[in-house]
Amino acid sequence: MANKDPERRAATRRRIMDACWEVYAADPAQAVTVSAVVEAAGVHRSTFYEYFDDAPSAMVAIEDELAAAFGAEAERAFA
Repeated sequence: MANKDPERRAATRRRIMDACWEVYAADPAQAVTVSAVVEAAGVHRSTFYEYFDDAPSAMVAIEDELAAAFGAEAERAFA
């Protein structure tokens, strides 16, 4: 939404991603669902969909973030 400030949007996105990770970590054998993520994050389902298309897209965002962090750490280690 255009009326939300960027810091608030970033915090909400972070909360959803953290909840997604918590749901996955609790039982990696189970599929992560939007229902489980919104319950863990304490947000409405519509809020989830403001940031992600589905649960797999939220997991991809987490993977991308982790890959970037590992890449930056590797660059520091080899510098």
